[in-house]
Amino acid sequence: MYSITNTAPSIVGEITVSDALSNATSHMITFDKKGNPRCFEMSISFASKDERQRLMMEIFAKQCMDGNYGNLMREVLNEGIVPKAQRLVIDMMLGQARRPSKATARSFCMIIEGLHALAVSNGKAPKGKKMVLISMVAELSALIGKDDTAKDDAARTIEG
Repeated sequence: MYSITNTAPSIVGEITVSDALSNATSHMITFDKKGNPRCFEMSISFASKDERQRLMMEIFAKQCMDGNYGNLMREVLNEGIVPKAQRLVIDMMLGQARRPSKATARSFCMIIEGLHALAVSNGKAPKGKKMVLISMVAELSALIGKDDTAKDDAARTIEG
């Protein structure tokens, strides 16, 4: 049996992307097709599709609960759910912010939910990846609420 020990010095130094990813994903596991638990790194290649999707949703949900809405919002835009003309406007609205304000996130959610309702009413309901992302936007909308209060929004600023 193998043993893994931490030989890193206890002095705080420069943190690499690999270190940060390892720390953030160390508790995340998925299961392969045979039901065997797999760590995050192995999940990238060998977990079932449903497990990889669950893991992705878990990561986005955690980011949103921490107020980091930008990653989810950019992925929704990259997936082509929003027409190009509207995407340009939303890109300008977001800027390079990792943590858009709740007001910005609320506007984004209303746009996506409106586009989804329009697509469904036209008989062109999205499927697959697009539907998963739209569902996550609906969950984000429920998380941040429909009302904008200055007190709730005052603590969050748009970061570059």
